[in-house]
This record gives sequence, structure tokens and C-alpha cells, in this order.
Amino acid sequence: MSFTEILILGVIGLIVLGPEELPGMARKLAKFVNELRRVKDDILGPLTDTQQSTAGLIKESREAMHKELVELVNMRNQLEQEISRRETTTEQKPTAAVSQKPSPPPEAIPQPAAPVETPPVAATEKSEKPDG
Repeated sequence: MSFTEILILGVIGLIVLGPEELPGMARKLAKFVNELRRVKDDILGPLTDTQQSTAGLIKESREAMHKELVELVNMRNQLEQEISRRETTTEQKPTAAVSQKPSPPPEAIPQPAAPVETPPVAATEKSEKPDG
């Protein structure tokens, strides 16, 4: 409030309450305003503390996530380098030098079983019976 507003309220209070009651009402008003401030601080104090601790936790979580992300990016880069190195190494080897398992001898390879012939099923004729 500006000084002018306070002066106008004082004049209105003086006219309405009179000179005898104005100082007592001013003291009561001051006590009431102080009580409101105390209640406000009691309510907002824990909320402010909670907000600050939450902000700290968020900051810590963000830093931890950033650290993990950096580690993952480094791991990905190392894997890409390793893959690239192995691809280069594989491309440089001549194909004849690539070791292959020796093929097993022909008698060790299992042969498919001979197909079993089944005799044809004889067709059965349906006999018609007269209705009756």
C-alpha cells in the first residue's frame, strides 16, 4: 500500500471510529495482520521445503540420467568401432584362408529311409436297400 492509501484509510477510520477507539482498533488490526502472516508462514513453510527438496531430487535424477546416457552413448560408440574393426579384419582375410569344418565322410551322412509302399485300399460298393 502506498502512503496515500494508508492516509486515506486513517482519515476514514478516524471519522467512523472516532479518536478514542482508533488506536485500539489499529492495534487489533496489527495483531490480526501479524497472525495472518504467521499462519501463512506455517502453511507455506513446509510447502516451500517440499518444493526445494523435490527440486533437488529432480536435479539429482536428471544428473544421474545424463550420466547413464553418456555411458550408453560411449558403449554404443565402442560397439560400433569394434564392429567396424571386425568387418575390416574379415574383409582383409582371403576367402581360402577362412577355416572351414571338414565335411564328414559319405558313409557318416544318414541316408533317407526307403519309402514304404502301402497296398491300395479296395473300393467298397454301397448297396442300396429298398425303403420299407
